[in-house]
Amino acid sequence: MSASEVPGAGLLDAVGDVLAAVDPRLLPLVLAVQFASAMTLTQVYRATFVSQGGQIGFRDALTVSLGAFSLTQLLPGGGAAGSVFVVSRLRRHGADPIRAATTAVLLGLVTMGTLGIGLSLATAFTAVRTGRHTAYAVASIGVTMALLLAYVLLRRLSASQRLRDRLADRLARLRWRGRIVGPGWLAGLRRHGSLLGHPRVLLRPAAWSAVNWSLDVAVLALVLAAVGARAPFVGVLVGFAVANLLNGLPSTPGGIGVVDAGLAGTLIAFGADPVATAVGVLAYRAIALWLPVVVAAPWVASGIRRTSRLMEVAA
Repeated sequence: MSASEVPGAGLLDAVGDVLAAVDPRLLPLVLAVQFASAMTLTQVYRATFVSQGGQIGFRDALTVSLGAFSLTQLLPGGGAAGSVFVVSRLRRHGADPIRAATTAVLLGLVTMGTLGIGLSLATAFTAVRTGRHTAYAVASIGVTMALLLAYVLLRRLSASQRLRDRLADRLARLRWRGRIVGPGWLAGLRRHGSLLGHPRVLLRPAAWSAVNWSLDVAVLALVLAAVGARAPFVGVLVGFAVANLLNGLPSTPGGIGVVDAGLAGTLIAFGADPVATAVGVLAYRAIALWLPVVVAAPWVASGIRRTSRLMEVAA
């Protein structure tokens, strides 16, 4: 049997051709941009906490951001576990329960809001300029408007004294493992007026988030360029957004298989070469997901284990 008759031989040859054509000069740049992305993510966490009146150094914020990132990526539907980790870590740094929880909620709104705004602008510009991808523009604008509406409603509710009084009544009766856990939350509620403050306080976290997302997209674009998987920029951006959306669903640890298929499928739909795209997506996921998790493990492993056990008990 000749090599061409071996099942999968053609695919292996195609993968070999892609790997042989990889531009190794881009690897140092990819790693540098990925490092910058991790640092700016830390600034997103730090700036959001500071916007709520907290204080935390960069080194401590780095532990918080890497731990939350690892949990979010490793556990199916890990967003909740990441938020629990953020709250527990911020309380160690002097935040009352309300301030810590508000910071965790705002982190989700700010990061996904800035991604949605960027995606909306890019897809809308492409739709107007080329007349194509209108459906992506409409969908991304709709998601962004939903996030903005969630923030407006949350801000109005948090500013309501009546709502805080009703919440305080509920917290006063709340127990966890036989212990009353409401007093700390009650004290926090009484100390806070509007929990979210003026929207201007979120400008700095939003700016850092925009930089962070831009660097993340740049990592994906550089990896695809290195393997020769050419796709229009709007395709890269939509694929990136789809990957982040799928990663938030409770599917598999790290979204293995699900996120990869969603990202690759979107890029191929925009005209990228299937084989080069598959290689590029696997390489991107190794660099953007697994590399930060492995690097962070020595510093955040104990906190991640505690949070994972807490989530199992809560379930």
